[in-house]
Amino acid sequence: MEQLTQERPNEVPSLAVPVAGFTLLLPTISVAEMVPYRKSRFIPAEQEATGFLGRYEWRDQKVPLLSFEELNGLPRGEVSGYNQVAIINATGVNSELAYVAVIAQGIPHVARVTPEAIQELTDADDFPYVKMTVVVEGQEAVIPDVPALEVTAAEL
Repeated sequence: MEQLTQERPNEVPSLAVPVAGFTLLLPTISVAEMVPYRKSRFIPAEQEATGFLGRYEWRDQKVPLLSFEELNGLPRGEVSGYNQVAIINATGVNSELAYVAVIAQGIPHVARVTPEAIQELTDADDFPYVKMTVVVEGQEAVIPDVPALEVTAAEL
């Protein structure tokens, strides 16, 4: 048991969230909740804006709902009753925005990230909302630029 507790400080419990064209890698502490997409909770955007789907009602709040792939210049993923919504804690870039939400295209799974299990891909394509592209346990993933998502969401 002692060995297990010594190894845990180096581990970052994370969530791998599939979106169209990417797998987002987020520390679990940054994800407030994963919720099933419900059309009845979705408020479509009044004005067309790239990557902005509208707002999602969650815990009595209207959270900006974004298409991560469209923000990065890829086609928008499908939105239906089979999707999930990742509610992401804001970093404080905008004091009026507590959360941003991203539509997921599959079922998220837990990823236990350790320094030995993660490697940066330095030759990966550059995307405006990707902070870093990595390989974790043989799978490519991106670490999203959450502050940039917040800035964009606050402007909409």
